[in-house]
Formats: sequence, structure tokens, C-alpha cells
Amino acid sequence: MATASKHEMKVTVLSDTEIQITREFDAPRDIVFKAMTDPTLLSRWWGPRRYKTVVDAMDVRVGGKWRMRNIAADGGEHAFRGEFRDVVPSE
Repeated sequence: MATASKHEMKVTVLSDTEIQITREFDAPRDIVFKAMTDPTLLSRWWGPRRYKTVVDAMDVRVGGKWRMRNIAADGGEHAFRGEFRDVVPSE
């Protein structure tokens, strides 16, 4: 299997309000899926290392909402949210 470097990803602008981010990992698909959808795992690796990531919501289904916050050492927070438009579980 060909793998991308750890920093290589493809960003495609689908519309004025949608982007698609594609990245290849040298790991089994089911583990990558779990790392992206399990709040406990996601909070361990998401975001810049100098921030703590808190997952407030993670409803992994089409139409489900997600919300996360990055918290800086000084207490400053940066929240972001989204909606799952497509969910394809590992096979």
C-alpha cells in the first residue's frame, strides 16, 4: 500500500460552504475510523500539542453534530463545530 507522508493531505473546495480533506494513513481503516469518531481517542491527538482538546459532542451519524474546543494554557478557548454529512464505517 502506498502511503502519504505524515503531512501530506489534499483539500478540495466542494462549494462556498463545504470542503473535503483527504489524507492517507499507514494504519488499518478500522483503527483510523475509531480514532476519528471516538471522543476519548480524538481528544488525545487532535489539535496543536500546546492545547487541550475537549469533545463536547460527537454524534457519529449522517446529520449528527460534533463540537470541540481547544483550550490554551492561559484558559483561552477556541470552539469549532460541524455536522456529519456522510459516515462510512470501516469495513
